[in-house]
Formats: sequence, structure tokens, C-alpha cells
Amino acid sequence: MNPVLDAPVIAPKSRPSTAPATTEAVAVVCAYNEARQIEGVVRGASKHVPVVVVDDGSRDDTAEVAGRAGAWVLRKAKNAGKGAALVTGFRWAVRSGYKAVVCLDGDGQHDTEEIPKFLDLWRLGHEAVFGNRMEDVKSMPAARLAVNRLMGTTVSTMAGYRIADPQCGFRLYSAGCLKSLRVKTVRYDAEAEIAVQVARAGYKIVSVPVRTIYTAVLKSKIRPLIDTIRFLRVVVYYSMVRHPDWKGTPPV
Repeated sequence: MNPVLDAPVIAPKSRPSTAPATTEAVAVVCAYNEARQIEGVVRGASKHVPVVVVDDGSRDDTAEVAGRAGAWVLRKAKNAGKGAALVTGFRWAVRSGYKAVVCLDGDGQHDTEEIPKFLDLWRLGHEAVFGNRMEDVKSMPAARLAVNRLMGTTVSTMAGYRIADPQCGFRLYSAGCLKSLRVKTVRYDAEAEIAVQVARAGYKIVSVPVRTIYTAVLKSKIRPLIDTIRFLRVVVYYSMVRHPDWKGTPPV
């Protein structure tokens, strides 16, 4: 077992009060020290799909709270980053036989009541659906808005077509789409890399408007300077290399 990408599976400690609307798809929720928020995320998402929480080495009770709320939990021994957590969740979902994965964060910034929007587009045949926060930016902090617009333009250029909001972590991928991925990055830069890989693999990314919940309690774990440098490394790599060398990079 690779400790960076895999984790022990912990079964739910309880069942959701209502059965999910579908069991063909699963929600993969990445969480790091989100004991205060994760219960609401799990209970909200569980109304629509089964939920697996990837606990990325939390030092609080995130895993225990998620399990009590009805989620499967993949508990990583140490913090490995958002990208590594996503790949752990993707592998579990694909190997468990799910046909699609809905990604959302464990901090409560994504509205779980919008999950059906993604599922509806998937049922229409779309294999990559990305949330789009840019249609209503009144509540988005100005600095984040500027960075999102810049990164959005850059990722769209690398992808070969416009993606409305390629930095949004609220997404859906089909199992087939996930099987095409070879993710090298392990932190927040992974979402940009995944967007480029999905587009270059021939999948059309469609967008659906979503809202992002910004409150005083919620605190982004993105580190602007370090994560911007990591993002720029992805930009340079994919700008120079059309067909990357996947040697040593296992598929999802």
C-alpha cells in the first residue's frame, strides 16, 4: 500500500435518516481538521448520494464525526494534500463500482442541495461537470476573485477551450473520465492539473452555476504564495509538454 495515496477504510457508524436518491454515484469529500463542519456536509450530501470522506491526516475528530454522520471514511495517517486525498477517494469509488463521483469540500463552502444539478447533467451524458462560481461573485472576496479569473484564463488556455471556473472544487466525473487520469500533483494544484488532463483526454467539461458559502467561521486552507508557485509549475509543465511522461504515475 502506498501511504500517500491509499488509506484504511472505516465503515459508517450509523445510517443516514433517509436513503440517498441514487446509489450509482458517490460523493467524495476531502477533509482536514473539519470536525465542526463535516457532519452537516455528510448529512446534506447523504440525501442525494452515498458519501465517503477522505480524512487527510486530521488532528481533530473529523473521522469520528463523519462516521457517526453516516459516511464511509478513508483515514490517512498523515496529511498528504488535497490532490492525494482526491486520488484516494477516486480509487475507492472506481474500485467500489460507482459510475460517477461528485467532489465537494468538507468545510461547508459547497451547498449540498446543488448536487442534483450535477447528477442531472451526468444522466444527460456529460462525463465532466464543473461548478461555476463566477456567475454571482458578489460574496467572493476581491483577492480570490482576481486570482480565480487569472487562473481560469490560464487553465482554459492549457485545456484548449474555455472552462468557466476551473478552480472550483465542486465537480462531477464519470468513472470512465477518472480512469483516464494520471495525477502527479498532490495539493491544491491538482485540481488545475485534473482539469487540463480531462480536457486533453477528449472529454468536454460543462459548467453548472453554483454558490459558494463564505462565512467568518470558514477558513480556506489554500496558502496563496506556496499554492500559486505550485500552480505555476503545473502551467509551465503542461505548456511545454503535450504528452506528459506518466512513468511511475499509476492510474486512478
